[in-house]
Amino acid sequence: VEQWISVLNTSIFPTVVIYMRENAFPRGVGGKRDETIMATALPKLRHSIDVLNEAVAATGYFAGDSFSLADLYLMPLLGYLKIFPESGTLFAKREALVKYFAAHSTRKSFVTTTPPPLSALRE
Repeated sequence: VEQWISVLNTSIFPTVVIYMRENAFPRGVGGKRDETIMATALPKLRHSIDVLNEAVAATGYFAGDSFSLADLYLMPLLGYLKIFPESGTLFAKREALVKYFAAHSTRKSFVTTTPPPLSALRE
């Protein structure tokens, strides 16, 4: 569990945050996404989503064979990735990740702590 949390914190989050920040709070000319940043971020994002898909494929959990702290770290990230254009498309094509999210997004703990819509974050 601790190793997967470390992978999230040191490899996946830094990559994904750059991508999500450009979509949620674009800093480019005219308030648009900086496509240079996106061109660098997208291949790394694709790789990160592939790693996550492979990680949940065997057991339906992120680390081990039961729901753990690692899953709690991962679920909000996936919730946001689903709503952005490229990451949403990549996510939808990863069968294990789609099944994983569907299974765990109905948990009471996730439902009651679902991240706010982007419009609320931009205010």
